[in-house]
Amino acid sequence: MERPWWMHVVQWTIFLIVTGLLAHWSYRIQRTQKPTGVGQLNHSVVMLILGVVGILFFGGLALFSNLYPNETVTWYTTSGFLLFCVLSGALILGYFREKHQVTDDGIRSVRTFLGPCFIPWEDVESIRYAERLKWFKIRSTAGEVTRVSAVLVGLSDFAAFALRHVPSGAVDKETLSILEDTVNGTAPNPWL
Repeated sequence: MERPWWMHVVQWTIFLIVTGLLAHWSYRIQRTQKPTGVGQLNHSVVMLILGVVGILFFGGLALFSNLYPNETVTWYTTSGFLLFCVLSGALILGYFREKHQVTDDGIRSVRTFLGPCFIPWEDVESIRYAERLKWFKIRSTAGEVTRVSAVLVGLSDFAAFALRHVPSGAVDKETLSILEDTVNGTAPNPWL
């Protein structure tokens, strides 16, 4: 039996409202959480919560879809649930592993999968903000690259150090404006 059209509208409206409320909640938590120290950038507890909830939810779906099989259970659905479970695990790994520290000398990063790197401010070739990916991409003259996500707590410290120490030609106008706004307390919203 086919559901009436308005049931689809109600279902997607509820989904969009709940998603919007979760995004707003996580944005508020991220902006009110204090950094662990001056110059320290780390993930908000929201990333840990999203990762744990994602693993429990998608792992549970994979488990229950195989414990109570029906005509819609295929290896595609199980693989899809497990893929989202692994992606949620990457959020948890990033929460515990990814760290950045900015000092007067440069930016020291421990990246989730690529390991540590250090880029001195005088060696910064460019800083660009990727609007769709919601991160600052910092490239050194030696070709070393690190990315500073807009979801990190302590982003205003990064912006202040970058504005103070990075050579003037290394930052484009749009990124310069975003860095200045971040120092003044208006960081980019990573959830929009």
